[in-house]
Amino acid sequence: EEEGAPVTWVVPTTINDRALNTEEKRDHMTELDMEDMRDVYADMGLLSACSFVIDGPAFTKTRKKESYDGVHYPPQVYDAGAQILANAMDWLLPERDDTAEDFVPLQPGKMANPYLGLMMLCFVFVGLMFFDGFMGLSYLASICVSGIMPNDLFEEAFTTLHNKANLPLEGILSEEQPTRGSKF
Repeated sequence: EEEGAPVTWVVPTTINDRALNTEEKRDHMTELDMEDMRDVYADMGLLSACSFVIDGPAFTKTRKKESYDGVHYPPQVYDAGAQILANAMDWLLPERDDTAEDFVPLQPGKMANPYLGLMMLCFVFVGLMFFDGFMGLSYLASICVSGIMPNDLFEEAFTTLHNKANLPLEGILSEEQPTRGSKF
């Protein structure tokens, strides 16, 4: 903290004494032992020296039964602790002192480039017209590999999808390709 970096401390979580699975843990790692350790941390001034303290027992004491080995909890419990830390980030990050008082942002559209916008619209148009997520480049690749066209891949993908979902196939397939399981 002397260097200006925020320090975060996580107070050890609640111990489920009944779920401790080894004799060594039952002898040396009970909730009573952990409470003594938490008191030692507080007496040494560790908690007051930190920028932010996550109180482990506060978010685990009601979920004590979910501790599968007496010490560790399921991921969603740790996610709660991570969310508490994420919510505290705005308190932990230092204030910026390099903001200029006279900063004036540019007007909307000032940095716009109409030619790049037109190019993006052309890419979207090519992708939609050719049923090609690769903006027409798969048609270029089909020149090198004979017998495979991107529209065939489109039909193959959507035929399987429609068959699984029992959806109609009208308008999906070309006329010369019968579907698997079709009446014709």
